[in-house]
Amino acid sequence: MKKNRKLGHIVVVLLCGCFALTAVFAFGGCVKDELAAYKSTAKAGLDTYAVAKGEGNYSAEKWAEVLGFVAEGKTAVDAATDKPGVDAAVATAKGKVDAVLTKTQEDAIALSEYKAAAKAELEAYAAARQEHYTPENWVVVLGFVADGKTAIDAATTKPAVDTAVETAEQAIEDVPQKEEPVEKGIFYSLEEAYSKKLLTVEDLQSIASYYNNQLDVDLETMDEEIKNAIKQAYIDEFLDDTPQATLDGIFIENYYGTYNRSVAVGVNDAYYRRDLLVIPEHIVGGVSFFKYVYIYGICIYVLAD
Repeated sequence: MKKNRKLGHIVVVLLCGCFALTAVFAFGGCVKDELAAYKSTAKAGLDTYAVAKGEGNYSAEKWAEVLGFVAEGKTAVDAATDKPGVDAAVATAKGKVDAVLTKTQEDAIALSEYKAAAKAELEAYAAARQEHYTPENWVVVLGFVADGKTAIDAATTKPAVDTAVETAEQAIEDVPQKEEPVEKGIFYSLEEAYSKKLLTVEDLQSIASYYNNQLDVDLETMDEEIKNAIKQAYIDEFLDDTPQATLDGIFIENYYGTYNRSVAVGVNDAYYRRDLLVIPEHIVGGVSFFKYVYIYGICIYVLAD
C-alpha cells in the first residue's frame, strides 16, 4: 500500500514536471514569435519612413543613399536580440536617413558657396584697382564693395548673384581714378593706353574697325617727322641691343589713326624674326580685336608736345 502511494507521488511529480517543461517551451516560442513580429513591423516602418521622405525630393545619388541606410537598418534589426536592440537599430537608420541632403538643401549649399566665391571675386576686383584711387575715392569703392556683398547675400538665385556682382563692379569702375602722369614719346599697349585714359572706348572701337577689317588709314597723311619719331622710339624700346638698327630698317606696316595725340600703329623691323603670339579674340575696354598679334599688332605711340 505504501509502495503504491509512493509510485503515485512519483507519477504526479513527473506529470507536473512535464507540464512545467511544456509551459517553458511554449513561453519561449511565444517570445520568439513576438520578437519576430516586432522586427517585421520595425522594418516595414523603415520602408514607410523612407517613402514619406519623398523620392522626388532627392537627387538620384542621394535617394540611393536613403535606400542604402534603410537596407542597413533592416540588417541591424534582423541582428537584434531584443526589442530595445530593434528600437536602437531603427533609430540609427532614421537618423542617417534624416542626414541625407534633399535637393533643396543641396541647392542652398551650392548657392551659399556661389555667393562666397562672388564676394571674393568682388573684393579681388576692387583690390586690383586700389592704386588707381585717391584715399577718399578708395573709401567710396569700399562702400560699393559692401553694397555689392549685401546684394549678393539677398540674392536667391545664381543669376541674381551675377547681377549683384556686375552692378557693384560697374559702380566701382565709375569712381574717378587718379590722374597718372603720361610719358610722351614712347609706346603703350592698348591696355595701358586705355587704363591711362589715352584712348576712349570710341577710340578703341575705331581702331578695332580698321584692325578687324584689315584696313588702314593712309600712311601718307602722317607727317614724316612723326614717322621718324615712331621708328626711333621703336629702336629705343625694342632694339636697344641691336646697335646696327637704323630708321631704314623699321617699317610702319599699319596705321590705324591718331586719337588725341595717341597714334595707333603696327610696327615691324628687318632685324628679328619673332614667333608672334596670335590671340583669337583680345578684348580691351569691352572692344574685341580678332586674331590679335600680341604686343606688335597694335602699338600706341604718344606724341610729344
